[in-house]
Amino acid sequence: NALFLSAPLRQPFPVQIHAVAGHTVMRASGTVASLATLEGADAVVSVQGANLADLYRLVGVVLPATPRYLLNGHLTLEGKVWHARALNGKLGNTDLAGELAFDRSAEIPRLSGTVRSQALDFDDLAPLVGLAERPRSAAALPQVAGPAPPPPARPGKVLPTKPLDLDRLKAMDADVHYSAARVTHVQQVPLDRINVHVLLLSGVLHLDPMDLGLAGGSLDGGVRIDANSNPALAQVRLEVRGLELNRLFPGVKLTQASFGKIHGNIDLQGRGNSVAQMLGAASGSVAAVMGRGEISNLLLEYVGLDGGEIIKFLLIGDRNVAIRCAAAAFGVDHGLMSSRALLLDTDDTVIRGDGQVSLAEESLNLTLRPYPKDMSILALRSPLKVAGSFSAPHVGPDKGALAGRAGLALALGAINPLLALAATIETGPGQDADCGATLRDAASPAAVARIAAATPRPARPRASGPRQ
Repeated sequence: NALFLSAPLRQPFPVQIHAVAGHTVMRASGTVASLATLEGADAVVSVQGANLADLYRLVGVVLPATPRYLLNGHLTLEGKVWHARALNGKLGNTDLAGELAFDRSAEIPRLSGTVRSQALDFDDLAPLVGLAERPRSAAALPQVAGPAPPPPARPGKVLPTKPLDLDRLKAMDADVHYSAARVTHVQQVPLDRINVHVLLLSGVLHLDPMDLGLAGGSLDGGVRIDANSNPALAQVRLEVRGLELNRLFPGVKLTQASFGKIHGNIDLQGRGNSVAQMLGAASGSVAAVMGRGEISNLLLEYVGLDGGEIIKFLLIGDRNVAIRCAAAAFGVDHGLMSSRALLLDTDDTVIRGDGQVSLAEESLNLTLRPYPKDMSILALRSPLKVAGSFSAPHVGPDKGALAGRAGLALALGAINPLLALAATIETGPGQDADCGATLRDAASPAAVARIAAATPRPARPRASGPRQ
C-alpha cells in the first residue's frame, strides 16, 4: 500500500526526530496528524546549540545572540501557530523558563511570549552585545559543541564591533517580555535585575520600557533601533536614579563610609551597524549629579592611583572626604563628548574640570583642577590629568600646567552649565536635595570671586630705576 504523506491521518502518527545542523541538535518525541504539514504536532522537544541566533537559518525565528544553550519544552502546532510551552533550560549559567508562540499566519511571522530567569549570569550577556562567548559560559554546558575560537579583539579597543544583521530585524515581528530576578557574577557593571519589553515591528526594534536595577538604584527608559535605514538609526533615552556610590564598583571593597546617590540622564542618537559605530557617531547629552556623601580612599584607588596620594594632591591628608555635591555634564557631537560642567565640591575644596571623551577613538583627555576654600589647608597644585584609552587609562598630575587663570576662566564658563544641570537633574530623594543649591552656589559670581581671591598672583617685578 502507498503512503500518502499529504493526506491527513485518521489517528495521530507517532514520530521521533533526531536532527543535526552544524552545532544545533534537536530531539523530539510525540505525535503528528499530517507528516507533510505537521498539522496536529504534539511533542516533547529538546534542542541544544552554540547560539540561539543560529535557529534563524533553520526555522526562521529571529532570536538574540547567546552562549551555548540547552532547552526543553512542549511543542504543539495549532493552525499556523507554533506554541512552545513549559520551556526550561540554560543559556550558559543562566536559567530560562517561560512560553513562546510563533505565528506564521501573516506575511511577516510574529514571535510573542514571556521568558524569565531566576538568576542571569553576567558573563552570558557577552554575545548579546557582540562580544565572544565567555569561558565560564562555555564551561557550564561542556556537552554542547561550541564555535571556533573568535578572532583576536581590536588592539586597545573595548566597544563591540560585531555588526547587526539588518535583514533579520526586518524578517519577523516580536512582542516578548523578559525578566531576570537577579544578576550574578557581576564584575564591572553592577546590575541587580532586568525587566525589558522587546517589541520588534516592521524592522524597528524597541527595548521599551527597560527597567534595570543598577547599583541599588535604577536605569529606566528605552532604546530604539531602526533597521530600515543603512546604517541603522539608534536612539537611547535613559534616566539614572538613586545609584549608590558604594555599589558602583563591585570589584572594589569600599568602606562603609563611602556613600551618596547618583542621578542622571542619557539622551543619545546615532547611526551605525554595531555598538562601536553607533556610539562613535552619537550626538546628544549625558549628565549626572550626586548629593551629599563621602568618598573613600579605596574608591580613589580604583581610578589607578594611591588613594592617599590623590587626597593629598586634591584635598588634605589621608582620610575620607565629605562631598557636598558632584556633577558632570557632557554635550555629545558625532561621538565626541565635550564637558559642559565637571564639579566636585567638598567642605575644603572645589575641584573643577574640563576636557573631552572620544567615543569614536575610545580615548580620554580630561583635566581636574583643585581650588582650596582655605589657602592654609592646601597650596595650589598642578592639575590632575585623566588621559589615554578606554582600555588603558592613565591618571596622574599634569606637571606641565598650573592651575591659575585657565582654571578661573573654566569656573566662569561653567556658570550656565551648572545651573542647567541643577534644574534638569535635581530630582533625587530628600537627602540629596541640597545638591541643586550647591550647584547654584558653585556657579554664582560670589563663588567665582572666592576662587579668584584664593588664586595666587604672580609677584610684580621690582622697578630697576630710582623712584620718582
